[in-house]
Amino acid sequence: MLLNKYKKKLSKLLSKLYDKPLPPPTDKEKDLVKELKTTFHDLPLVGTTNCCALEEWVNNTNRLRELVLNDDPREFLRWHVISATMFVKYATYITPELNYLKKRPDWDSRWSGAIKECPAGHPVPYYLYVSVQADLAKWCPVFTNDGAGMPSK
Repeated sequence: MLLNKYKKKLSKLLSKLYDKPLPPPTDKEKDLVKELKTTFHDLPLVGTTNCCALEEWVNNTNRLRELVLNDDPREFLRWHVISATMFVKYATYITPELNYLKKRPDWDSRWSGAIKECPAGHPVPYYLYVSVQADLAKWCPVFTNDGAGMPSK
């Protein structure tokens, strides 16, 4: 457990070496952000509930609304409410899964392009292979239909 904690801290540190800030928004992006913020401004805050699981999602919904209104939505994949619920950033299990994919004979022809990073949302670079989207890399071994060679967690 302690080793995983240090691996996670190291991956964050290494990711920062490759991380680049977003450029200033284009006029088109400014228009789209304005439209998004207007839409979210019109959404009401979600009320509380007595159900613990539902309460967490209510809090996430309200936090997402707050972030859209007050932060740069071009960086939404860096928001904790997104990364904690929907997107992998610093998971240590990605490394063996990515290594598994890179050893496959179809790495160059299929997988290297399939998990190429998309800049939408300004995701944090994966520290060992900056052009890879870690969130996609975690699913590719499942889609290889080759469970025998898949790394175990």
